[in-house]
Amino acid sequence: MARWFGSLLLWLLIAAPWGASLYAHFWLAAGELWSAEQPYRQLTSVLILAIGMCASFALYCALFRGGRPR
Repeated sequence: MARWFGSLLLWLLIAAPWGASLYAHFWLAAGELWSAEQPYRQLTSVLILAIGMCASFALYCALFRGGRPR
């Protein structure tokens, strides 16, 4: 049970940057801080999500060097 819980926490840690970028995107839209007519909104959305995904991938690579968690 403890090993399963530790693995779950590790994967939640890895997914945290991507989740944070998704929340940032939601927060900007829900708070009406940007509108659909804003220039470069699509590019900004893609960059926000790509940064979160790349950060999660980098964290995964750093934690799983050699095929096993450090």
